[in-house]
Amino acid sequence: LIEGILPSRLRALFNAKEKVDERFKIYNDSILSGAQRQKNHLEFNFGVLRRFFPSESKNRTFDKIFLEMVDKIFVGDRISYYLLMDFMMNKVRDAFINGYPTNLTTMNGFLLLHYIEELNLFKTEKAEMKNMNELGNDVLSIEELDRLPLEQRIERFFEANKAFFNSDSKKATFLEGVLTQKLLNIQWMDKKATPFRTKLHGLKMNEALIKRLLPEIQNKLEEYQKNYYRDLESIIANHFVLAGLNWKEVDDELSFYFVLGMDMHKLFKHAKETDEQIGEGA
Repeated sequence: LIEGILPSRLRALFNAKEKVDERFKIYNDSILSGAQRQKNHLEFNFGVLRRFFPSESKNRTFDKIFLEMVDKIFVGDRISYYLLMDFMMNKVRDAFINGYPTNLTTMNGFLLLHYIEELNLFKTEKAEMKNMNELGNDVLSIEELDRLPLEQRIERFFEANKAFFNSDSKKATFLEGVLTQKLLNIQWMDKKATPFRTKLHGLKMNEALIKRLLPEIQNKLEEYQKNYYRDLESIIANHFVLAGLNWKEVDDELSFYFVLGMDMHKLFKHAKETDEQIGEGA
């Protein structure tokens, strides 16, 4: 029971939903497979939150924390960004380790982050979080992105999601996730297997691992003679340089941005990639 909710607050909740749903239209059309689109739709409701705080999971119940989150959203109390990251990555890792697609879970996590950010409910737990109130009303379209060269496409994407891509380390991690999925797709076409997945440590990423992976990915792409991605590799390396040492992000946060890049790789298609290679029919 939530008492004393003013009509103005309810309007704010619905307005935030409308804005976020509009932003996610591009991801419905471009990230989800045809089969997924028939059963699911990326739009905010409290089922999105429930996905990460289920009634029962591994003999535990998360009813209490789920209801607390709902209450905080309705009354406008602050929510921990890092707590959400922890629960979201637990769900994503379960899917990854068991060989299931991660994209629906990851994109619902990104949707949840957008909704809570639109309501300006994240705690400013670290100094860099204070810049996370800059979502604006920017809406991406596939037609717009497809017209742009890669570097501009990437910058346009970061600009549209600037509340979440507010550091070079996040940008580098996300783009390396994109590059990693490109390699996995090539391996699957060649071997019907993805041996490089073992290098990802079950999506338990950290700064050292992320930096180590880039030359390994490049070497593998060269081995397959399908390294179409030198421009992307150069952009990643540049963000590494700008990010410097001792990144501020926690490991769960880096893990989330990495897998988000993996699951959004279709937004950054190279001209030499076939539809089969980018998983268009999956």
